[in-house]
Amino acid sequence: MDSQHLSENFKRRIALLLFSLFCFVLYQIHVGILSGQTLSGASAHFTFNESSGDPENLADGSLAKILGGANQGVRGVMAKGLSLDGIDGHVNLGRSVSVRPTGAFTFTTHFYLRQSPSGNSNYYRIIDATGEGGPPTSGYRLQIYHDAAIDKVRAMVIVMNEGTRFDTMIDLDDPVGWHFVAFAFDPGKDELRLNIDGHESIRDIPADFNEVTYTDTDVILGGTGTSHFFPGILDDSRFYPKALTIEELGQLQITLPVTGITREYLAGVMPDGDSDNQWEDVLGATDFPFTLSTGQEVRPIEDASFPRIEFAYEFPAAKATAPSGLNLGSSNSASFEIWFKPEDLNDNHILFELGGQGSGSTLAMQGDQLHWITQTGNNSNRMKASVTLPIESVGAWNQAVVVNHIKGDGRGEISLFLNGGVIDDMDSRDTGFTNWAGGNGSGLGRFSSNYAGNNDITTASIKDFNGQISIWRFYSGKVLTKSDASQSYEYLQSPLLVLPEIETFASDKANVPLGDSVSLFWSIKGAEQLEVSPIPGNVNSTTTAGEGSTEIIPSQSAIYTLNAFNEYGKSTARVEIIVDDKRLEPRITEFLAINDGPLLDGDGKESDWIELYNPSLSDTDLTGWALTDDIADITKWKFPDRTIIAAGEYRIVFATARPLEAANPDAADYLHTNFKLDGDKGFLALVRPDGSIAQQFGSEPNNEYPKQFKSVSFGLSESGSIGYHPIPTPSARNGIQVIGFVKDTKFSTSRGFHDQPVTVEITSSTEGAEIWYTLDGSPPSIGMGYLYSVPIEISKTTILRAAAYKLGFSPSNIDTQTYVFVDDVVKQPANPVGFPAEWAGNPADYEMDPEVIGETDLFNGTYRESIKDDLKSLPVMSVVMAPEDLFGNSGIYDHPQGEGTIWEKPASIELFYPDSQKTDLQIDCGIRIYGGSSRSPNFPKHGFRLCFRKKYGAGKLKFPLFVDQPFGADATDEFDEIILRGGFNNSWAHWHWHQNPRAQYIRDQFVRDSQLAMGWPSPHGMFVHLYLNGLYWGLYNPSERPTESFMASYYDGEPEQFDTQNVNEAKSGDLQTWNTMMALANSGLGTAEAYGEIQKYLDVDNLIDYMMLNFYVGNDDWDGHNWYAGRKRAVGAGYQFFSWDAELCISRHANPPPQPDFDIILNRDRTGLNSNNKPSRLYSKLRDNLEFRVRFGDRVHQHFFNGGVLSTEKVLQRWIARRDQVWSAIVAESARWGDFRRDVLQGGNNTPNQYDLFHRDKHYVDHQHWLLQTYFPQRGAIVLNQFRNRQLYPNLSAPEFSMHGGSVESGFILSISNPDDQGQIYYTEDGTDPRIVGGGVSPTARLYSAPLAITQSGLRKSRILHNDEWSALNEAWFGLKLDLRITEINFHPAESPDHEFIEITNAGNEAADLTGVALTDGIQYTFADGTVLDAGKSLVLVVNETAFNAKYPNMSADGIYSGRLRNEGERIALSSPLTELFTVTYNNKKPWPAATEGKGFTLVLKDTGNDSDPDDPLNWRVSTKPGGSPGENDPDPMQDTDADTLPDSWEFLHFNNLEHSADSDPDHDGYVNLIEFALGSNPRKATSINHPAVGLHQGTHLSLTFRRPINLKDWDYRVEVSSDLNSWNAGPDYIQLISTTENDGEEIIVYRDSTPISASSGKRFIRLVIESP
Repeated sequence: MDSQHLSENFKRRIALLLFSLFCFVLYQIHVGILSGQTLSGASAHFTFNESSGDPENLADGSLAKILGGANQGVRGVMAKGLSLDGIDGHVNLGRSVSVRPTGAFTFTTHFYLRQSPSGNSNYYRIIDATGEGGPPTSGYRLQIYHDAAIDKVRAMVIVMNEGTRFDTMIDLDDPVGWHFVAFAFDPGKDELRLNIDGHESIRDIPADFNEVTYTDTDVILGGTGTSHFFPGILDDSRFYPKALTIEELGQLQITLPVTGITREYLAGVMPDGDSDNQWEDVLGATDFPFTLSTGQEVRPIEDASFPRIEFAYEFPAAKATAPSGLNLGSSNSASFEIWFKPEDLNDNHILFELGGQGSGSTLAMQGDQLHWITQTGNNSNRMKASVTLPIESVGAWNQAVVVNHIKGDGRGEISLFLNGGVIDDMDSRDTGFTNWAGGNGSGLGRFSSNYAGNNDITTASIKDFNGQISIWRFYSGKVLTKSDASQSYEYLQSPLLVLPEIETFASDKANVPLGDSVSLFWSIKGAEQLEVSPIPGNVNSTTTAGEGSTEIIPSQSAIYTLNAFNEYGKSTARVEIIVDDKRLEPRITEFLAINDGPLLDGDGKESDWIELYNPSLSDTDLTGWALTDDIADITKWKFPDRTIIAAGEYRIVFATARPLEAANPDAADYLHTNFKLDGDKGFLALVRPDGSIAQQFGSEPNNEYPKQFKSVSFGLSESGSIGYHPIPTPSARNGIQVIGFVKDTKFSTSRGFHDQPVTVEITSSTEGAEIWYTLDGSPPSIGMGYLYSVPIEISKTTILRAAAYKLGFSPSNIDTQTYVFVDDVVKQPANPVGFPAEWAGNPADYEMDPEVIGETDLFNGTYRESIKDDLKSLPVMSVVMAPEDLFGNSGIYDHPQGEGTIWEKPASIELFYPDSQKTDLQIDCGIRIYGGSSRSPNFPKHGFRLCFRKKYGAGKLKFPLFVDQPFGADATDEFDEIILRGGFNNSWAHWHWHQNPRAQYIRDQFVRDSQLAMGWPSPHGMFVHLYLNGLYWGLYNPSERPTESFMASYYDGEPEQFDTQNVNEAKSGDLQTWNTMMALANSGLGTAEAYGEIQKYLDVDNLIDYMMLNFYVGNDDWDGHNWYAGRKRAVGAGYQFFSWDAELCISRHANPPPQPDFDIILNRDRTGLNSNNKPSRLYSKLRDNLEFRVRFGDRVHQHFFNGGVLSTEKVLQRWIARRDQVWSAIVAESARWGDFRRDVLQGGNNTPNQYDLFHRDKHYVDHQHWLLQTYFPQRGAIVLNQFRNRQLYPNLSAPEFSMHGGSVESGFILSISNPDDQGQIYYTEDGTDPRIVGGGVSPTARLYSAPLAITQSGLRKSRILHNDEWSALNEAWFGLKLDLRITEINFHPAESPDHEFIEITNAGNEAADLTGVALTDGIQYTFADGTVLDAGKSLVLVVNETAFNAKYPNMSADGIYSGRLRNEGERIALSSPLTELFTVTYNNKKPWPAATEGKGFTLVLKDTGNDSDPDDPLNWRVSTKPGGSPGENDPDPMQDTDADTLPDSWEFLHFNNLEHSADSDPDHDGYVNLIEFALGSNPRKATSINHPAVGLHQGTHLSLTFRRPINLKDWDYRVEVSSDLNSWNAGPDYIQLISTTENDGEEIIVYRDSTPISASSGKRFIRLVIESP
């Protein structure tokens, strides 16, 4: 890049930096002083500044209703506030959309809590929109409550939608006092946010939880209306019709006084000021009043320096006594605050004293010396802190904060802070300080009878205080700091923030003829500037003493707004003037033609929607009004009679082409039109009752609005301009508007591995767009990065990020491309440019170790020769993010133990493969450090959590991440999060020297694989090479995490339907069912009744397998932690457990003895585990039950024998499969981290010589050898004996089958043998157990005497009974051979999703026994035993039998499956208990047939008789007719029943009928239907014609390129040439075929003229002739 270019960019960056700094300074001023009123746009705003009457909503002038013990005009923090008595005081806000928003919104308020809630059910509602009676199902609420389980006071916000709820909470350590609280419902970012005093808690919500619903109830401030009343003060309560950011909330929050006050005495504030002789605690305590000498009136105060001091008592007249300081709990630490104004500094005065001269405390003035004296018992245990009062203290307000800190064991410390800590002092003792008050009385402005400190200031010299006292506060148990003192001092200095008060704004006429004048008049207080809009503007000159008027002549009906400004903000009032009886009409403000959420209709669908707005100040009746998408049918859909849209209301109408018979409005009270919006181009109009168009979107010449985009709305700005809205705002004001969208950036060379330098050209097809890019991970923007001008040369590993910008347009997203050059990676230096030398205070390590892979390595080139291939042995995952988000003060790697959203940073994730033909991935997400002990700054290789949220982009990762991994066929391809596990325990970077040599990096994944092999869901995983901002970071294991989204993926439901937990910490839902289950277990499970009851809450088989697996691997770091559990919240749904973080399995947690500990690991016995409130407690209690022990033994036999999951053979297969995946990558891991502990940072007190340079062929191979040769071959037998010792597996051997199940021919002979040759063999063939509960022989069991003939599919079960002891159960499935196909899929019906079906055909030559056959992936259905499907016949399974029968009256359904076929595609599997019989993974994208995507056609297997790949879209076609042919052979797609040469399938596809002839031209493009068909174009769209293209081949030969549908190979497509247009020639002598390529169901064919064009050849012509058969 040239120097001028660099210089220009540098100047831009400097200018922007200076601007940012300037704005930051202003922002700080606003927040600290004036911010409380600076954020406009509230939809509801109550200041409570009124002295009487009901509070006004400043946003629209409406009034709320004060009820019960609620009073306005009390002292607040802004100005005045609303006092609520906590008994019945509350405010009814009504039901307007401004306080009952459905979409994104924010509620904010300042509140003063007088008393802390206590007990389980004691909670105070700040605001409630959920109503009374029964568990709430809709609305929202914000409450303060006491959580008895953890003994914490918490704030909690709850939002609900038709029974689904989400909440989040924040602890309030000091609840009493002033706080600022806000909560934001943000469906655009899938978040619910709660913010208190700047601390934020965020709850992720699912993408489909996109609105809050409401029942028939009002919104209440300060309670529910009948209960849970709030005791305190509310000040400045607001609603915003959007989710405010932290920065915007900062504009609302002001400096508040310190919280944690337990007694507060404020002169003039109720209950004070009642003319008695008591100064009472405003918080309501009555055990410590100040009793004045005589009844005293408070004196009003006006002090510009401290505007919040409003009243004071005059001393000495008001001198007072009080009870003993023992009443305040004087054996605990405490702080006191007093505000006083001395009249002189001449004498000795007591400001206040507590408890006498034995144990006591005194704040006294000795001339200009201010002393805080505290003692326990006598003067020998005395402490004193002193400061000098400056002369300026006289006649001025002063603050003194004094602290008694009882530290325990007699130790103590006192502090004195004057005026915010400008002057301070302290004293301390090591012994004797246990109490700061005795039994004597206390005094204020005087002493009661005696006082501590009389040795310093004699009693005789004391005079009563001369001056004023305004505030006295007591903080029990709280040790205030200088910062606290300063905060309280600054608060009283801050001004009262009072908005202008508009008392009146009205007009003398409401309805006038055109040309008449109207007088507007107003009365207002506290305004500095007044404006009336739209005219006449500034009206200061016509306003005197707050009253004014102006004359206007309105040209049309309009709303006139009075804006009143002062230094704190704006107040607004409005009046509506109607001209010629023409009321303000409703209008369409926004519509969304391609809805991708978050707003769903009442049927739960992402339907198109239209937003209407009533701009009038009165309600509007829409009777007779209509909406239409067709200018020729102007009243296509009329609003139902008496459809009322309230004043200022936004109303959503869904455009769904709703059938007449469907409910309208829907379940969520949304109306639906009888048309859909066109997502390409279309027309939309709002039509008056008289048939005239009130408003239309669609301009000449075609009356079309422009092309629409997914999740982008189109509508009006505030100024009335029309454009796109990148962030839709249903039911709220529209946000930012743009002209259009900058097209995405394209890169000439894509991400991946590169061996040679590449030149990358970046383009955007948007004309005039600028492209900015960065090379350091920073997100580019205008002025940040480099302005693209020439292609970029890349010759080393590079991270390239780019975005395109154009004025007035929404910019493109940021694209990220990582280019990896392994030649560069192997030389990764120790100190790369731009990266810090330390991480979290410890030395950083970046180097790829030259001792392992360098030119002078220690291993004779072994690794040096392979490292480049090793780096390509796994996929690459590249994490790219802003450098400051990764390292430094705000970087996650420098704060690895930081938690919460503040430590989640935006990042780009790429995944690409060594095989460049495989599909790569790029997605933006959030990234956090993840883990437990691995977060330690002492550990260098942290794990990460990737969070996919809408605020970063897609909202979900949709990619088949694990499809090619072991057990990945059933893995989901949608993720809300992915964990990048880096390997902590048993890794080379671990600080324990005894763990390093055991590093294998696959233990955890191996255990999860094993749980999957057992048939249970478990987190899938893979292995990758991770790059972090372009640097190689080592071997990582991307994995699922078993939280609510995981559960929803594998258990058929939505995330909010599941309770999940991580070691007793709820991750979703709650722990109520878990606690019930545990209480049941702890009460004993030995009885049959208890065993039956526990199974209502617990999946016993899952627990058995889970415990068995962990016992097998000797998991040494588990059950106390490292486990997940989850259940669907449904009756009978039991908890299941999921393997997690098993890195310390096949290992030892404790430090080993000096000798090798392999024998300890090999014989590790965890079967006695019994941890409270953990899965092992369930297991331990269940062991008391005989039936559980039998069941445990049966599952042991299933998994340990006959090739079961834990048989040595299968264990080795799984281990080696993962070992082989990482084998080469281990070399790169060694080069990256193998020397860290030896050379960079040792653990604890360890020394370098306790570590080694760890590498594969020594350390990894040595341990691998022991595992493969010793551990796995011997471990199974060892664990079996452990089970026998716990009576969990019988000593009696189980019977053996001559063939352990499988696919067999009818008549197969099965033998059963007795290994121990003792006892008798019992067996069954009906799938039941030969043993019944209690131990008896089942009546269906048979005594084995001779081999069996298998004539029907099914389970065979057998046990041996000997001396009343049963063996374990041996069972196997024997299935007769089947040849089944899925032959038709209706996954996206046009009319209703309830028309879904799937067709299954028996392609074999014999009847098929479907016993045990099931649909097991995608949708679920199991055929009943004995179901038979005849050869060549088909059956149909449906999702809704009633809807199916109505659609297909001549066809009956054969079964109803659970789940739904996904419109976007998924994997479907038809399985027997032995194997998958038929699978298909379809989708709705090319090259799969597009007509199945909601157009009414089904997906049909072309040939049921062959074994072609069903995953190949070329083996499927669309059905001949819409709706398909369930249960029957689909007609030949080339069938032509009306004999017009056009196949029926083509006519149905394009016209949905057979009424168009071959020679008609419905789109008037000059091509008749026959030609459109032959060329594969759309006969209804003139622009879609596939013209044959004429060109020059090699510059010398005339060529012709045309398209031919693949299914027309029997048609004659003939290319002919001519020199005179009369004589035409064809054939190989004249025409040459150049190429034929297949693409999306058609062939692209190129021919050329054999005769080259030259002067001698003359003119040449070429044409295409098409003849049908």
